[in-house]
Amino acid sequence: MPPIATSAQAAFQGRDMTFTVAPWPLDGSVAFLCLRKPGGEFSAQNPRPAPDAGCVPLDVESSGDRLTATFAAATLSPALAGEFGRSAPPWFLALAGERAPFAASTVLTVIDSPIPSDPGPS
Repeated sequence: MPPIATSAQAAFQGRDMTFTVAPWPLDGSVAFLCLRKPGGEFSAQNPRPAPDAGCVPLDVESSGDRLTATFAAATLSPALAGEFGRSAPPWFLALAGERAPFAASTVLTVIDSPIPSDPGPS
């Protein structure tokens, strides 16, 4: 298996947080942002986080050997938005993908808040 996810960056694009992961030479990828670790059962063969991990699926694009996953806080249900707003680091970025004959998954730790803060006094 070639190396995967040795570099990860998070940045806001407007009010959405975008995660860029490289190298990511896999197709058919999925990504989730989770409040808690997605569970040991999360794998390339079973790319579904545990229900109690509080995960939301992210929009994923992959090009070349780079994956971009976008977390849009504005699209969360009110209950899940409240959970993310009240939570504190770490969060977890769960990724899985495949390109025959390889399949892989990984879970990265996220320290920066995925919820944008409004300008002004805090």
